[in-house]
Amino acid sequence: MGKNVIIYSITGILLILLQALMFNFMTITSYLIPPFVFISFILLLPFDTPRWSLLTTAFFTGLVVDIFTDTGGIFAGALVFTAFIRPFWLKAIAPYDGYEQGTLPRISYYGWRWKINYTIILSLSFNIVFFLLDNFSFTNIGTVILKTVIGTLYTSLSILVFEWAFFRK
Repeated sequence: MGKNVIIYSITGILLILLQALMFNFMTITSYLIPPFVFISFILLLPFDTPRWSLLTTAFFTGLVVDIFTDTGGIFAGALVFTAFIRPFWLKAIAPYDGYEQGTLPRISYYGWRWKINYTIILSLSFNIVFFLLDNFSFTNIGTVILKTVIGTLYTSLSILVFEWAFFRK
């Protein structure tokens, strides 16, 4: 277990640094929407991660990104919400006989269809909360919806490419 904690900690630190130093500057459209690849840290955690650990990890991961980007807690709030719904979504999309012991939420274990479904919904949940908190009003709801859709697609694609590149068997 100790080796896994170290590996996940290093992965989390690298993802946060990549987000702050590289991905935040890879924006598309005039709305300046970067891919939020750092959320894959929460998405890649083992299935049996205790809920308290998942939420705590999400909070501190989001908080560190907030500190790097000076966003006042928006990332922390959106990532905690994503971590909160993760177990419910995992249960909803579980294979008929459940998840095999010792497997992880990766393409190599459950295939592309499962991973795309998993990634898009959790990315969508993150982006909805993030852009609602960022706007903090329903005045520009059209812009929020547009940013959410673009952000979800860009983030999901980036996460899938990231996982394919670094976590292949």
